[in-house]
Amino acid sequence: MTTINPLDWLKLPQRILWGLLIVFALVLWAPPWFIDGLGLQDLLKTYRIYVGAIFLLLLAATIPNLAIWLFGGVIQSISDRRDHKAHIKQLEQLTPHEKRTLAEFFALDTRSMTLDLRHPVNAALINSKILTPSSVMPRPGTRFPVTVQAWAWKAIKANPDLLALGDDGVPPPSG
Repeated sequence: MTTINPLDWLKLPQRILWGLLIVFALVLWAPPWFIDGLGLQDLLKTYRIYVGAIFLLLLAATIPNLAIWLFGGVIQSISDRRDHKAHIKQLEQLTPHEKRTLAEFFALDTRSMTLDLRHPVNAALINSKILTPSSVMPRPGTRFPVTVQAWAWKAIKANPDLLALGDDGVPPPSG
């Protein structure tokens, strides 16, 4: 004979626990016409304390996951803001040669180009994760297709002055 562990219900998926929680909440706090319509008035008169206890247990089983989900969202939002600030700072600290290389992408309005990876400026942009190789197969020679990272593309499109070169006469890319 198998015994049933009374805590096995905790292993149910969260969506089922949330559904049960909502059903028990409805049964406990629904208006009288709703309870009468379901024919639960006698059941509630007799077992209301048990329905309430089960509701509290379900609440205790679901609240931690809700808190973890909310906390994770807040942490992710803070992390995204911190990363955005770091990315903008990284773009602000580009050398004029790196800005010229990136400006070519924006002048042609394309996120991908074929560049020589042996060139130190291209290598620096790849190492700083502003550009990423799009393929492991080179074009003739040492030229590889590279792509501007999505975060860099969005940031520069939103603020083309990040690629402004100053007083050397080279205009920033058109947005």
